[in-house]
Amino acid sequence: MLLTDPLVMAVAAFVAVLGLMLVLRAALSPKTTLATDAPADDLFVTESGAGRLTTAVGSLANPRSAEERGALRLSLIQAGFEGKRAVELYSAARVLLVLGLPLLTWLALPTYSLLLSASLALITAAVGYYGPTLYLANLKLRRREALLKPFPNALDLLVTSVEAGLGLNAALKTVADELEPAAPLLAVELQRANHEITAGVPRQDALRRLDHRTGLTEMTSLVNVLIQAERYGTSVGRALRAHAELTRHKRMLAAEERAAKVAPKLTIVTVLLIMPSLFIVLLGPTIVNIVNRVIPMLQGGVL
Repeated sequence: MLLTDPLVMAVAAFVAVLGLMLVLRAALSPKTTLATDAPADDLFVTESGAGRLTTAVGSLANPRSAEERGALRLSLIQAGFEGKRAVELYSAARVLLVLGLPLLTWLALPTYSLLLSASLALITAAVGYYGPTLYLANLKLRRREALLKPFPNALDLLVTSVEAGLGLNAALKTVADELEPAAPLLAVELQRANHEITAGVPRQDALRRLDHRTGLTEMTSLVNVLIQAERYGTSVGRALRAHAELTRHKRMLAAEERAAKVAPKLTIVTVLLIMPSLFIVLLGPTIVNIVNRVIPMLQGGVL
């Protein structure tokens, strides 16, 4: 009877058509890609079957415009996914979740109602489509918080190191080494920027990459200060000292703003939660006495 269910037939037909499209695309796509940056002996790199399948599945949900793909790539980098195939794997995961969750839901909760089955399929498909986006946003937020928490200490250490006579590269290395036990994530980003500069990448480009990887507005301000100080030949130590004072003042204002928002929030909690509980505690015994004594007396008088 399950085989004659219209929903099962529709899902089976859809999966069959999708599988046929993926097989044809994987078979017709080129099996080798030209790697122009590789040595002459490794000029042709063979792509595995799993990689071609992932690419084919991910292409169904890949952003069409270059700007959208760039924004998705940047979001994945800021969430900690810096692999070359991160965009393809992310898009493939969305496609598989959109197709797999409705099928798993139907297998776990079989029903003979077409309307209920279609509703569950739409809900689970929406969860599979938007779930990775919400998860990615949550990862970005947690990574930014992990980078932002030790940032003031890193900035103070950087100012102290530069004013002590160290160059910017040596100061970045010193700050990264000092922060590694307490803030390994920020230390890794600073070490990576220092390694890029040491390897020959222009300092401005390395700092811009650091800013893009972290996604912090505080890091953007710091990078702009360092680039301007290098461009106009001003003292890096003075620029960092002024920027550190401005950043500290902004953090103080933000803390005062958060503290000012506490009173209205507590008022709402007091009105909605504490006051009803207080009324119940104060009026509860009186109501019980009325129910136990006054109402029987009234009923006896009536009788």
